[in-house]
Amino acid sequence: MKLTAVIAPRVLKTLGPQQACEATLLDVCEDALWSNTHPKNRERNIRIEKVDRATVDIQLELNQRDAEIVKDVPHEALMVFFDPDYNSDVDVQINDEL
Repeated sequence: MKLTAVIAPRVLKTLGPQQACEATLLDVCEDALWSNTHPKNRERNIRIEKVDRATVDIQLELNQRDAEIVKDVPHEALMVFFDPDYNSDVDVQINDEL
C-alpha cells in the first residue's frame, strides 16, 4: 500500500536534509505501527521517500489490516510528532494509482 503525506514545507523543513528527514519519519511511522503489533507481524519493509518540499511517500504492507485504519496510524503519528497545533498542516491519503 502506498500513502502520500502532505506536510507543510515549514514543518517538514525542521527535520533537516532529505536522509535525516526520511529516517526520522520512518522511526515515527514504525513506532506508531509497531506499538500494538506482535513482533512477528511487524512490517519489515516500510519505505519513506521525501518527494518534494511538502510531499512524503510511505510504502508498507497491510498485513491483513484495513487500509483506512492503516492510513490513520501514520497520520495521527505525524500529527502528534510535529505537534497537535499543526493538525491542518499534515494530511495523509491512500495513493490508489498502484
